[in-house]
Amino acid sequence: MKKDPVLIIGGVAAGTSAAAYLKRLKPEMDVILADQASVIGWGVCEIPHVLSGQIGQPDDLLFFPGNRFETEKGVKVFTGAKVTSVNLSEKTACLTFPDFGHVRSVTWSKLVLATGSSAKIPENLQAENVFALKTFRSLHSLLSFLSGSVVRNASVIGAGPAGIEISAALAMRGINVTLIEKSPQILPDKLCCEDSSAVSDLLFKNGISVLTGVQSVFPEKNSEGRITRLITGSGQIETDLVISATGFHPNTDLPGLEKLKKHSSGAWIVNSRMETTGKDVLAAGDCAFVSFSGGREDHWTPLASRSSKMGRQAALTLAGKKGEFLPENLIWGIQIFHQDIVQTGLTYHQLAAKWGADAGTIRVDAPSRVKLLPGTETLALRLNFHKKTRRIYGASLIGPAGSGLRLNVLSLAIQKKMTLSDLENASFLYTPDLSPLWDPVILAAREAQKLH
Repeated sequence: MKKDPVLIIGGVAAGTSAAAYLKRLKPEMDVILADQASVIGWGVCEIPHVLSGQIGQPDDLLFFPGNRFETEKGVKVFTGAKVTSVNLSEKTACLTFPDFGHVRSVTWSKLVLATGSSAKIPENLQAENVFALKTFRSLHSLLSFLSGSVVRNASVIGAGPAGIEISAALAMRGINVTLIEKSPQILPDKLCCEDSSAVSDLLFKNGISVLTGVQSVFPEKNSEGRITRLITGSGQIETDLVISATGFHPNTDLPGLEKLKKHSSGAWIVNSRMETTGKDVLAAGDCAFVSFSGGREDHWTPLASRSSKMGRQAALTLAGKKGEFLPENLIWGIQIFHQDIVQTGLTYHQLAAKWGADAGTIRVDAPSRVKLLPGTETLALRLNFHKKTRRIYGASLIGPAGSGLRLNVLSLAIQKKMTLSDLENASFLYTPDLSPLWDPVILAAREAQKLH
């Protein structure tokens, strides 16, 4: 007798990775993927590039247009299907199709929750011209608004990586942009003050106004319900468009799953095999928080690459294969105005809070390639380390396009617990077009050892 199928709720990175990999591992398994959106796999991180015009159309972001995922991967797909409830004891889920007005019940043997996360919009900023870019529909809605409205001024609230990328994209469209951040600096908890200031200068040079330390924002609306002005402690900001980039929250309010244990972030707690506290229920992606034993640390981080890895681990678990999703060294990066801004591991301030005077940091400004070549630019590379052990714990880089890939090496160095000496003695590529004789990574490690 054939077993009931594996039901995966949600697509994008975690859900599609889990479904595709499971069918590769166990082709005989029946797998159903249900997503309330009209598309299941697309490039969320590429949203700013569509907004700036670097990528032509939103549909260019689709990994699996039409029924391609279903035909290529052998997975039964339901789009436009909102899962309205789950019964854990009976192993059923209720799928509602709002566009067609009907309901379907699915019985499952195993359940994978890949419901993702949603962008936050402050309650007082709900209006027709306020957008939070996280879904395929929200991108379409914003582009439609821009094509049908006169937008001279835009305000972006939240100066994390997403807010900065969106600000740059709007500026490339010729829009006057004001970036608003409640913390004293942009990219809070991402860069140290000196490096954050360098990014602020880059934004200013490209016409973006930056306001930091803004604790409250009060909107003024016209008779049509659109926000036309934002009142802050720093003054009034005229605006035709507001983008909320204030963060995300996990989508874990699905009826019937109240007994599943959650983390303080709101995400479902899973172990290193993606298993929740419910029998035969797994979770992966932005909706999951990995709880490790043995004192290993993790924190809720919505990242596409991380979600995809978690989806693959869920597939391994369902297929009865060995494997664990282990704590990884997080790395993020953006590119704006032909400059890379990349960071991995811990910032100096995070190290100082942990170890006080034993926290060390060094920044070197060095050419990204041989100086004699025309167009060679300087990059700023920072290493954060423990003074006594000289172990590397964090790094950041601001430099010309392409130079940020050096942080891949440093992310691995952190993960492998390398020291400054290990890094200095490592072999790095030397070729004039790509790197000087002594790569900036080696220079930083060398200079750090001189100082400490």
